[in-house]
Amino acid sequence: YDMNCSYMRKLRQHVGNNDFLNFPKDQEIVPGIGIWHVHGHQPQCFTRYAPLYIEGAGWINEEV
Repeated sequence: YDMNCSYMRKLRQHVGNNDFLNFPKDQEIVPGIGIWHVHGHQPQCFTRYAPLYIEGAGWINEEV
């Protein structure tokens, strides 16, 4: 269950190979996994990807 991990590893490559998408090379992308879903990952993923630990991330009720 590492879809986000795999996605983020190749995101810049996929965007770079696309004629219609781009973002600045210095653009920071902070990946996150919803709190309900992050529990399906390895324990070390929780503090890395849970919105609770991402500065500036919001929190909403009933997130699925």
